[in-house]
Amino acid sequence: PVQKAYVLTLKVEEDLKGTLQKGDRIPIAQEGDNETIVCTNVRDSGGYLEKGDRVLLFLAYNAEETERFQETNPGKLLPYTIISEYQGQLLFRGNSDTLTWKNPKNDWARDCKTLDDVRALLETVG
Repeated sequence: PVQKAYVLTLKVEEDLKGTLQKGDRIPIAQEGDNETIVCTNVRDSGGYLEKGDRVLLFLAYNAEETERFQETNPGKLLPYTIISEYQGQLLFRGNSDTLTWKNPKNDWARDCKTLDDVRALLETVG
């Protein structure tokens, strides 16, 4: 059976470590459909992304899967996925660069409170 996915298109503000450009619009997929099928991992990690959310996401993208997908779905983009519902998403508070984990139980990089903190951490882990 086909796995249902909740897909939301997000606008890129900044790419810290990849090839996306400011202004790119990319589809993000989360398991379940956020209506009849609610994935426990998504629910327990802060819930589904919503329109208007300003988030920092750690994403997975597979070029081979994308190429195969586009062969059968011309003109459509294969959605990116969040590397971990539990550890891959942070929310910005309001219009500031202050961050909070979408899942408050998350202990990965718990000391990162701003985007600059995340940049510094990424520098140390390569």
